[in-house]
Amino acid sequence: MTTGGQEKEKVKRSFDYSRFNNIDISDDEETFHPNIEKNFNIKINKQVRDRKINEMDEEKEKLKEKSDPKSKKRLEELEKKQIWHAGNMFEVKHEKTQIGTYGSSDPKKDILPGKEEGVNSTDDIEKYMNWKTDHQELLDEFVAAGGNMTRTQQLLEKKGDLLVDLPHAQTYLLLTCLEYEMAGNRKKMYQCAQQSQLLTHIKELAKSFGRPPRDIVTRWFDKIADNDDAKKIWENDVDGFAEKVKARAIEKKKEQEEEAKRKKEAETNYVAEHYWKRKEEVDEDDEDEERGEAVPLVQAMKQMTKEERLKMAPGGIDPLEVFENLPAEMRECFESQEVGRLVELQKTMDPRIFNPALMQCIQAGLWHQPDMDDDEEEVNGENDEEVEE
Repeated sequence: MTTGGQEKEKVKRSFDYSRFNNIDISDDEETFHPNIEKNFNIKINKQVRDRKINEMDEEKEKLKEKSDPKSKKRLEELEKKQIWHAGNMFEVKHEKTQIGTYGSSDPKKDILPGKEEGVNSTDDIEKYMNWKTDHQELLDEFVAAGGNMTRTQQLLEKKGDLLVDLPHAQTYLLLTCLEYEMAGNRKKMYQCAQQSQLLTHIKELAKSFGRPPRDIVTRWFDKIADNDDAKKIWENDVDGFAEKVKARAIEKKKEQEEEAKRKKEAETNYVAEHYWKRKEEVDEDDEDEERGEAVPLVQAMKQMTKEERLKMAPGGIDPLEVFENLPAEMRECFESQEVGRLVELQKTMDPRIFNPALMQCIQAGLWHQPDMDDDEEEVNGENDEEVEE
């Protein structure tokens, strides 16, 4: 909303997509438009891109030698317009090999502990994660013993310093219980709930005696074995805890679905906003280059095998199948080879239909990232977005 006299406020995007504005995503040797002969397209891609980069680099070197405000401003503009591609995007500063597990059936472990689990800082999280990694085998064994009171007692008496004296096992059980429920493994979820409430009861009993929890392990199991009421209280607490976990899992799934939906909408809207334009001519300096004979897009696709089409598609989906499933108005634009028609259609078609369809066209290689005009590059080079309140 706009209120009189208020100044514009710059608001940071939650994710700044503008960093991708000047990335050259095409692979010179593999992706080419069906209307342009392949070798010519490769030559044009490299020549135009390399010439622009060299010109910009030369100008930047000259500007770096100057210190006046005008030169600094121009240098900043050139930095924003930097063309990135596979050959210049990354520079290796440090190499590290990290060995992980593959093929594990355990629903590991996307949920990190927070204040509800007694973890209040980044250092606490790091300590917990390191401890969990060092004792994962013991934790798995303890969860598997859920419901087996004899085996659970043996583990606690032998490893009580790790499982009951420290808070990390309790944190692990809380998080893992939720993860198993979200993964649909109700049996494992309930075993985690049993072990979690067992530790809770032992710690509460230890408080009443003023002793370390490990010293109370045997006393608690004796109490459960001899006192049906005490056992019933523990069982009721397990059931109550499990119900809370089920409810939280439903909420968590909804949150993840909403976040995924927001992210997808942001991506499709960004693509629709910045990549619907396409140059109809080759760069002005290369207008005299000789072209191969043009082949209509649809005809070219039908002449290719599916394997050939898939190799051409950067997103690994068949461009002909994508084309045949497009809305009729979009198919007509591609058949006519008139870029302007697709541009006009984007302004009138429902974005909920147009944007996902355009995303598929990009993934299939039917639509490629354009070279943006200078004015548009300057706008898109800004990392901030001005919003009127």
